[in-house]
Amino acid sequence: MILDTLQRELNRSRRENQPLAVINGRTSTISKQIKRHAWPPGRRPPCCRQTAQRLQRCCDPTIRSAATAARSFLVVLPGCGASEALTLAERLRQSMAAEPIADNAQAYQVTLSFGVSVWDSRLHRARVAAKRR
Repeated sequence: MILDTLQRELNRSRRENQPLAVINGRTSTISKQIKRHAWPPGRRPPCCRQTAQRLQRCCDPTIRSAATAARSFLVVLPGCGASEALTLAERLRQSMAAEPIADNAQAYQVTLSFGVSVWDSRLHRARVAAKRR
C-alpha cells in the first residue's frame, strides 16, 4: 500500500514539477523485543504499532507514513525538499527519544535511524538535457 502511494506521488511530482522526499527509517530497540517473544507471522509486536502511531502523529495529515516491515518504515513527503525532510526526520527522532514505548509491564527506549532521499524533476530534466548535448 505505501509503495503504491509512493509510486502515485512520484508520478504526480513528475507531472507537476514538484520535489518529492522520502524518509526511510529503521528502529533499533524493537528487534530485541521481537527476538525475545515468538510473534506469529503477520502480527507485529505492540511496540511496532505504537511506534507507527507516534510517527503518524508527528506528521502532517497530508504526509503518508507506514511500516514496511517489523522494524522499517517509509514517510512520503510530497512537495518537500531536502531541508524540510531532514527537519521532519529530526523531529521524528526526537519524538521517539523523548518517551519510551510501553508494552505490558516493560518500557522500550526506541531509537531510529534515517535515510532521506529527494526526487526533484527539474534537476532530473536538467541532467537529461545535459547528457543530450
